[in-house]
Amino acid sequence: METPSSRSSASVTRPYADVETDRLFGKFRGTVLNNQDPLALGRLLVEVPSFSGSPLSWALPCVPFPGPKGSATLAPPIGTWVWIEFEEGDPRHPIWSGYFWTEGQAPLFAVA
Repeated sequence: METPSSRSSASVTRPYADVETDRLFGKFRGTVLNNQDPLALGRLLVEVPSFSGSPLSWALPCVPFPGPKGSATLAPPIGTWVWIEFEEGDPRHPIWSGYFWTEGQAPLFAVA
């Protein structure tokens, strides 16, 4: 059984990197280290295991309904797996774009 933590880092390290510009494209598996954004923007501090293991800068949320009266996004708990992308491929500007479950973690409504 393959889980996000059991994936070989060699197989996912910069799989969609543009060598000439050092840009990263695609989605990467990350885990939430901190969900208490000091700026209250819905950002998460995340770690992407296929990189060095050090935390990235705060990742902005990608939400479907942003607005002055709120959005449909809830901060995931620490340790939750999230999808990470990078604005214009720049690893200094991470974006978290959703959650995913590993085997045995799916909520009841997802089991059919």
